[in-house]
Amino acid sequence: MSQDEIKNDQILCIESVKLSLLAKSCLCPGLITLVTNLIKSSADPAESVADKHKDPNFVWLWDYWNGKKFEIYRVKIPNSYAGKSFCDLASFIYKKSGLLLFAFEIVINDKDNGDILLNPGNY
Repeated sequence: MSQDEIKNDQILCIESVKLSLLAKSCLCPGLITLVTNLIKSSADPAESVADKHKDPNFVWLWDYWNGKKFEIYRVKIPNSYAGKSFCDLASFIYKKSGLLLFAFEIVINDKDNGDILLNPGNY
């Protein structure tokens, strides 16, 4: 193995992740559902859900199933956006393309990895 292959390896302790998510979900209900939906694929909703998509009592369920189809991509943001706040950039991207920006990875001095900031507000 080369040094490049070794330095990008990461060890993940499943029990630690589960306990951390459980603790965070006390502060942010629905977090576990969000994380689960982001890391696994799902098919189209069942016909019984699809049939009720206009029923006011089931609109939330239809939105939930449609949201489960989204995927996450890591994309480099062009330097032309430097100096804009996270909120302004997220709003611009959503209005222009309907995509959601929910995190930044700040890389300093061309390192391989940086700090990830989830919804950093006016940063």
